[in-house]
Amino acid sequence: MSTAELDSLQHKNLLTVKYKRAQKASPEFTTVYEGIDQSIDITISTVILRAAPEPVLTMYDFFMTTFVPKSAPAAIDAITNQVLSSNMTAPPGPQQSGSTEKIRVGVKLASVQSMRFSSAKLVEYLMAFHFQVILINNDTKLATLSLSTADMNVLVRGNSLCITGRLGSLALSDDSQAEVALPEFKHIMSIEGNNFADFRYQTFDPQEDNYTGIKSSVYLQTASVKIHFLEQPLHDIYLFLTKLAKLKGLYDAATTVAVQRASEIERMQFEVSIKSPIVVFPSNPAQSKDVLVMRLGEIGARNSYDDVVNKIVASLRGIQLVSMIHYDDKPFVLKIIDDIDITSDILQTSDINRQTDTDYPDSQV
Repeated sequence: MSTAELDSLQHKNLLTVKYKRAQKASPEFTTVYEGIDQSIDITISTVILRAAPEPVLTMYDFFMTTFVPKSAPAAIDAITNQVLSSNMTAPPGPQQSGSTEKIRVGVKLASVQSMRFSSAKLVEYLMAFHFQVILINNDTKLATLSLSTADMNVLVRGNSLCITGRLGSLALSDDSQAEVALPEFKHIMSIEGNNFADFRYQTFDPQEDNYTGIKSSVYLQTASVKIHFLEQPLHDIYLFLTKLAKLKGLYDAATTVAVQRASEIERMQFEVSIKSPIVVFPSNPAQSKDVLVMRLGEIGARNSYDDVVNKIVASLRGIQLVSMIHYDDKPFVLKIIDDIDITSDILQTSDINRQTDTDYPDSQV
């Protein structure tokens, strides 16, 4: 593990933390400090991690042997339950119920260029890791995943929480020596647009005067992800992941807890827009420019609450299947399937008294 070369970094420090605390009596409390009592700004530069399956599993075995009691097989599940439970509730703090004190945490990731994986984790107010991971299998580099920028902000006010984030340009490229007919075939995954994803998660305090009954809200907007389906590079990545199958237990434990917590969510308002994923199937990537392009459509969903009625509008628009054949180095396009739209309106009603109302359904689609 190492940091990137200093000449390639705008931020030469690996980690920079700035802390500010302002008093409400200050004349600049609103204008300069935006009415926020405490602010924490964190800037993280690139960390490079060169990993092959064998040392990763060796370190995993070391941690499991050293820190996990052998007499308690359920210890991992218990720890995972505890961590995830704390992450999915409002973070603890010194504020009492009804407090108006605001705490803001901002995280900015400097330029990241990584191999295959990049991750960020938020625990309590903040704990962030970002990796530049070089995926190595039998001394061979497989693919490069690059994430240009990432920003995340956490605002805590009393019993409410707001998390906003943005992920910049995302790309996964093939690092093998295989020849291709078009250079773009080397781009296994890329995005169309300025940012890969914008998201916001917010919880609301029932004691606020403007409380509307909505307990939480989620907003997600993603750009189009374009995937070139290259059989051999994807197969090599799959073989690498199969060597890490021992880590699947941690994933299964986290998934189980997340599913259990999701069933407890009540009155959440959401707005999701996932722009059309595009999958490109080259006919013969080494010799031919001909491709089959499949657009899976733009997925959109939003809901609203009207007393005891939850109204959901969901759609899948722009499904398309296109064949592109080159003749005399000129592309010719044939639309096999074009512009299929699927829309749905859903009404979900709660608190129906079945003793007096036996006809109205719980869900109507």
